[in-house]
Amino acid sequence: SDFATQYQAMLKSVYTNGGFWIGRYEAGIDEKTPRIGHIDITSNDKIVIKSNMIPYNYVTMSEAQILATRMNYDGITSSLIFGIQWDLTLKYIENKNITAKVNLTSDSTTIGNYYNSEFILSRGKFAQHYNLENWYNFNSDKKNDLVNECEKKAQESDSNAILLTTGATECTKLQNIYDIAGNVWEWTLEFYNNDLPCVLRGGSYASEGKGSSIKGHSNADISGAYDNIGFRIGLWK
Repeated sequence: SDFATQYQAMLKSVYTNGGFWIGRYEAGIDEKTPRIGHIDITSNDKIVIKSNMIPYNYVTMSEAQILATRMNYDGITSSLIFGIQWDLTLKYIENKNITAKVNLTSDSTTIGNYYNSEFILSRGKFAQHYNLENWYNFNSDKKNDLVNECEKKAQESDSNAILLTTGATECTKLQNIYDIAGNVWEWTLEFYNNDLPCVLRGGSYASEGKGSSIKGHSNADISGAYDNIGFRIGLWK
């Protein structure tokens, strides 16, 4: 109910202007130091939407919304994405026929960064699950140890999962949108239930591509802040 007025304004804008924008990349940290735990945001904290940035994780839902709204400029409203915007984005991707429908609806392993995905890293940095304070360049010796000569192999658990900087591989790009599948779950303003009101979308680097597909839904305590949850902004006039 807190976002009912904003939701109606967003829908009116979409009908009037024929669409909306979403961030090409997940929200990134506007500094070089990774977040290794939750720290309350300040009035000066901000995000960046560009490639090769460490995803802004360990953020509560309300903090993510505050950070998202700070991208406002020149009459453009910015916010966390509503569920209908996420679904329309997937429909847009589907209509472009750039990937099989099954990848969008039930098994997103080949189009995202999940622990059982396999892809080539060509830029950016990565960090290993349970060791997110240490980030390595994509061509480092450490990478060869972890991902077997630059390929991330399917595992039976998340022990070899790696978190990537934004846009680190072309394998996660769908209609010029990066990491919408996997990498970090993304807070949205879609309602789930009274106990856990906000829906998470997209799956994470520590989840499995079939069980946490790009279309799937999950949730978490909105006052919680986790290593595998970040967010992406939506914008409209």
